[in-house]
Amino acid sequence: MAHHRTVLIPLTCACFLVGLSSCYHSNNAPSRRENGTSETKTAKRTVSARRRPEQAPRLAATRQGPGGKAGARTGLTRQDEQARQDEQARTGNAPRTTRPGKVLAGGPKPTPGILQALCQRPGLKEIKSWGLKRVGPGRYLGVVEALVGDEGQSGFYAAQIRKVEKGWTLSWMTKLKTTKTPSTVESRGAASLFVKDYDKDGKVEVMIRYRYSTLPEAALGSAQVTDVTIFNLAESGPPATAFFANLHKVYGADTPKSWRTKLSFKDIDADGHPDILAVKKTWWMAETAGGKWRKKLRSSRASFLWDARTDRFLPAK
Repeated sequence: MAHHRTVLIPLTCACFLVGLSSCYHSNNAPSRRENGTSETKTAKRTVSARRRPEQAPRLAATRQGPGGKAGARTGLTRQDEQARQDEQARTGNAPRTTRPGKVLAGGPKPTPGILQALCQRPGLKEIKSWGLKRVGPGRYLGVVEALVGDEGQSGFYAAQIRKVEKGWTLSWMTKLKTTKTPSTVESRGAASLFVKDYDKDGKVEVMIRYRYSTLPEAALGSAQVTDVTIFNLAESGPPATAFFANLHKVYGADTPKSWRTKLSFKDIDADGHPDILAVKKTWWMAETAGGKWRKKLRSSRASFLWDARTDRFLPAK
């Protein structure tokens, strides 16, 4: 009996030690899920820390793009992109865009201030400008009005500027013909430009319409006048006048006579080239036998045929 007790005690102690060891390992070792999550978070932080220094400038530029706009990939930060645009605007080397009329090859469209500065001449004051239509690679055409005297007289000028290496230069400047002497006593004038191949000869022309007030006339007062000039453009040098007409002359309500002229382009002589048909309507106030005033209206037509030899619109015979 004594022999059996001696054997059982060591076995009991061994089982107790094995169970104690299992409890220790199960309480101190992390679970499989916790261990995997901890390792994943550590790996993500490591990858993010490695990627952030190199990708931060590129990602910022991708979100902002030129001028802070989203969607453009330039590889530059907002400050670098703004500095690049300022340098291009200063040197005139901005790239061509897909919007016609906004940016030309070799530089952006000139501003009205550039045209006014290039048209400064002795005797011309308070220059105002309109237009700036593209008429060729790096060439723009505009119209300016300037005071030419101390009595409020003014003049209209057509001017072309072109792009050069260091900015813009004036190619030519010519005075526009007017029916009456323009004046700024009542108001400044206005002008509009249209660039098109009006005679269908394969070369573009420019039509300029300009409106102005006149100096007061005896017993008539001041009038609002609109003239039109069509130029044949040349690669260099001043243009040649292809057509000139007075479109509009309206006096005040208490003055006797006014008129308007409407132009239309039609192939009158069937030569395959458009001609000009001018319809003029004149109205005036006439006194009747009973001492009352009535408004009278008269219409007239005139045709101007395109001449291939002179490239002008000449009065039909």
